[in-house]
Amino acid sequence: MQLYVCVEGMNSIVIYLCHEVFRDYFPVQFYVANSHAAHLAVDIWGTAVWLCAAAYLYYKNIFIAI
Repeated sequence: MQLYVCVEGMNSIVIYLCHEVFRDYFPVQFYVANSHAAHLAVDIWGTAVWLCAAAYLYYKNIFIAI
């Protein structure tokens, strides 16, 4: 559990800004049927994409701070 907090928390502002900019684009968000299960699957997929992006930045030692 400690690794998750470290990876996700190091570039949290960058991940938030990327989420806001790319929230309507294909890899993160796409249109599905209007059901709870479909929207849940898309939200889980979007979370996984941003966690992978945060892990990539962390393991490449790229830290962006304001």
